[in-house]
Amino acid sequence: MRIESNIKPLVPHEIEALPKVAGRTCTVIFYENIEGPIKKDEGEDAYTYDRYTLETQYRENLEESIGKNREAWLQKAIEAEQGGKEKTEMEILQEQVATLKDENEALKASNEELSGIVDDLIIASLGGDENV
Repeated sequence: MRIESNIKPLVPHEIEALPKVAGRTCTVIFYENIEGPIKKDEGEDAYTYDRYTLETQYRENLEESIGKNREAWLQKAIEAEQGGKEKTEMEILQEQVATLKDENEALKASNEELSGIVDDLIIASLGGDENV
């Protein structure tokens, strides 16, 4: 939902959990497309941004989970606001696993390439093959 406020969000998301007790419902708030400051007629600065909320259960590593997979969490909040079918936490985790698998494969390929380059540099520094 598009919001106008005189306060600029300083973080991309925040967790409202009072008290922070594992298993209790909390609200995750996302801030997107922040614009401003815009001078208002009253002389005050205003900011506009998209604000999405999502209710979930609080747990110790929730902040870390959101930080690592922010796009999936944000998409879930957008869908919830638009009245779409909310993804379960299991669905979010499955998407995260698929993303991590893809990233892992890319890192393996990059690691193999770098390993070959390092080997070539070691051989060259030891006065090995002149064509390296």
